[in-house]
Amino acid sequence: SGGRGSRGSRPGERERAHGVLAAELPELRNLMLPVQVASADTVYRRCLGDGRTPLPFADAVIADEAHLFAADSRLALLEQYPDAVRIGFTATPARKSGRSLAAAFDSLIPGPSVSALIRSGQLVRPRIFNTPIVTAEELKAVPKDAASDYAVGALGNLMSRPKLVGDVVGNWLRLANGKRSLLFACSKAHAAALVEEFGRHGVPAELLTDQDDEATREGVFGRLEAGATKVVCN
Repeated sequence: SGGRGSRGSRPGERERAHGVLAAELPELRNLMLPVQVASADTVYRRCLGDGRTPLPFADAVIADEAHLFAADSRLALLEQYPDAVRIGFTATPARKSGRSLAAAFDSLIPGPSVSALIRSGQLVRPRIFNTPIVTAEELKAVPKDAASDYAVGALGNLMSRPKLVGDVVGNWLRLANGKRSLLFACSKAHAAALVEEFGRHGVPAELLTDQDDEATREGVFGRLEAGATKVVCN
């Protein structure tokens, strides 16, 4: 959302040309700048909730993760800009609840397909190795959650069985031995079991989760880039 112009901006701000609404960045707040960057939750809480901050003027509202704007709080925020152009970006234009995005946006403009991006040279053509380690019957036995996805705990228990964990590491040793790798597990316990199994085979592997702070993340990424770590499990 944009401010009402740049009059009154402090030295150096015209070069930046945007303000930031964030509690941890008070030095970047300036509602007079032509573009304002903020999380939707911050704007809703500060401008519509307790009213501590005046709602910025906007000719255009640009929303990242646009599929989240079917939620009542974010729709209420969009409704404050009835004459503004709304532009939303999302890689997943559907909500698990099935709630339509039509209340927030008028039309869907698909981006280029993965195959088109590969043909144009924007993406590397992947090599895919399909090595099933569970049977269809085993997966059918895993309960589903309310969104019809596999229940994470039950799936994690299945995938954490020693034989299956060993199969993952064995396939990595066969197909990608020595290559720096990202490995996505289905639960934190499953990820920890995989890291432990890689260690048993002398492969330097590290675990990274949403509970790790920025310094820890940067350390893991740095070791992966340097080759000291071969597998990062998430």
